[in-house]
Amino acid sequence: MRVIHIVGLACLVGLVLFLGTGQFLQPEFAAPAEEVRVPAPVVILMIGDGMGDGLIAAASYYRAGAPDRLALQALPHRGRLTTVSLDGVTDSAAAATAMATGQFTTNKRVGLGPDGQKFENLVEFSRAAGMVTGIVTTATLPHATPAAFTAHCDSRTSGVAIADQQVLAQLHVMLGGGLGYFLPRGKLSRRDDAGLLQPMQAAGYRVVTSKYGLSRAVDNRAERILGLFALEHIPYVLSNAATPSLAGMSMAAIRTLERHPGGFFLMIEGARIDMAAHSNHLERAIGEVLAFDNAVAAVVRWIGSRQDVLLLVTADHDTGGLRLLSTSEAGSYPEVEWRSTHHTDERVAITGLGPGSQWFDGELRDHRWVHAVSRARIENAPLVPPRVLRPDGALVAGTR
Repeated sequence: MRVIHIVGLACLVGLVLFLGTGQFLQPEFAAPAEEVRVPAPVVILMIGDGMGDGLIAAASYYRAGAPDRLALQALPHRGRLTTVSLDGVTDSAAAATAMATGQFTTNKRVGLGPDGQKFENLVEFSRAAGMVTGIVTTATLPHATPAAFTAHCDSRTSGVAIADQQVLAQLHVMLGGGLGYFLPRGKLSRRDDAGLLQPMQAAGYRVVTSKYGLSRAVDNRAERILGLFALEHIPYVLSNAATPSLAGMSMAAIRTLERHPGGFFLMIEGARIDMAAHSNHLERAIGEVLAFDNAVAAVVRWIGSRQDVLLLVTADHDTGGLRLLSTSEAGSYPEVEWRSTHHTDERVAITGLGPGSQWFDGELRDHRWVHAVSRARIENAPLVPPRVLRPDGALVAGTR
């Protein structure tokens, strides 16, 4: 099957409203009251997979020779999240499901409860509210975190089944790796059927597989874009110059989604932080954190002075239990200690700006709060706090 590279750029066209001077109004009539318009909601959730405190600190020292110098650390509201699933130490699937649906589940499940019950996710909820949606990841598109926002499956490892569901999720933008899950049967494909590229094209998607193809698709104002930039995961940034950066993909998604008047929900994942940390590869891990932080900086620049955007930046869990043993100058790697090659139960940071992000300020929450705050912004409604977990694991009614 031939992958079509279709062009596109998101040129922002400002709408200029010409206000009359009122000289043609009859004297006995007052000028009509101005219509009060509530800005369409925009929710951007950025997840650094495996991005614990130690990695954030190490990346800050490498970049600036000082702590707290990353863009994600400069956001005005800061809090902490516990990282647990119904199995104890969480994996990415259960943590992402909690953020996407507001429900705890067991590890490996995406969008499903422990008994198989289907949980509505933020992509589905946003679409029902009249918004458009997108996901961006440096992993394969059917990987655990994006899967929790786009599918309902017993196992995160069922990549073909998850990709099948992603076709039906009606997102406007999907950017990442995982071309092998979409290609028709063959040596490079993970499928034994005709694949998904033709159905996606028939559904109106511009299918692109290169940095140039993505740029042209955005330039030509493509309505829907499916970007698949690697057979599997996108390569680590230290060895990658050919595929789009996370910042580049994030801005391509935003420039596509922002044209829709109903607002949008976008999930952006820096997935390879976790993969580098599993192997205790400091240079790769720091490179991926900095690439993720570059994406945060790009999003913050786009937000500017807008008051209608909720931006949340967090992690699903810590991987590796990294601790700094010394500081370092900019451009030098600090001395560190890795305490594990697995996930840990350490708390992670959450930072943010915009309406709702203040709910995390100085507080200890759990991943369900990401869903609750996002949903409140999407609905433009008061926050409904998740129920509180007691030490024995039971749920009780909770307030702020």
